[in-house]
Amino acid sequence: MILVVMAAGMGSRFGGMKQLMPVGPSGEFLIDYSIYDAIRAGVKKVVFVIKEEHLDLFRETVGKRIESKIDVSYAYQKLDDLPEGIDVPSDRVKPWGTGQALLASRQFVDDNFIVINADDFYGRDAMLTLGHYLKNLKNDSGKQHYAMVAYKLANTLSHNGTVSRGVCVVENGLLKTITERTKIGYNKDELVYYEGDSATKIDGDTPVSVNLFGFTPAVFDDAEVYFREFFNENIDFNKSEFYLPTIVQKSIDDGKADVKILHTTSKFNGMTYREDLEQLKENILDLVKDGVYPDNLWRE
Repeated sequence: MILVVMAAGMGSRFGGMKQLMPVGPSGEFLIDYSIYDAIRAGVKKVVFVIKEEHLDLFRETVGKRIESKIDVSYAYQKLDDLPEGIDVPSDRVKPWGTGQALLASRQFVDDNFIVINADDFYGRDAMLTLGHYLKNLKNDSGKQHYAMVAYKLANTLSHNGTVSRGVCVVENGLLKTITERTKIGYNKDELVYYEGDSATKIDGDTPVSVNLFGFTPAVFDDAEVYFREFFNENIDFNKSEFYLPTIVQKSIDDGKADVKILHTTSKFNGMTYREDLEQLKENILDLVKDGVYPDNLWRE
């Protein structure tokens, strides 16, 4: 089993490279906690999807201290890693989103795998639950069986601004629809999502995705098809992004996969804004005090 960590984003709302912001008592990053939990869930290899220019920085910080614990690979998310025949628009300056990040890892993935964001804290139980599902999953040539850990929307918000979440509709324990909402937050006392200038109320108990998925390698073939479709649509190529939830939704709609919804007792913590940092540090310190994590994750 493999862990794919999407770490190419710079975090524009955060104001810096938040993936490498120390949050633990011994200088651990959020990535460290996810890897630590993933190892305990049975993961044998981690693939970091990064910008190529960040390789030395990642290797010197994260890579060196975990290389003795788990196999490590680095995949590059590049602006020009596009379907054959597609050229980069002249004004485009950043890669194409989480769907492209998934595709960037394809040459390193040959087993069932977990996908996460580098700048989110998912919790031990969430990782163990997803790992258990994937370890017991039987691959076949027919319909694929993926999984997603869902959290309640209200438990994934920031007090410091809006967040992006995949808003889900679930039927009979399976994901029916997932819609990427890029701006969810409070408007006075109401929880809403914004589209342009309009605000629509949304319930805090709504299940949402925070990009904690479990896949088989078959997802890559479908993702390549959907990435090409993305460019065939009438979109703004300077701003549009190819989202991971888009791949999931199209796979469901096309009958190529179902997605089991897994639930967790873990509390989600995100780091969307710099102001989220101190609260996140306090939450992790509480987990250390409770004995969930050691005060130094990688001490020999």
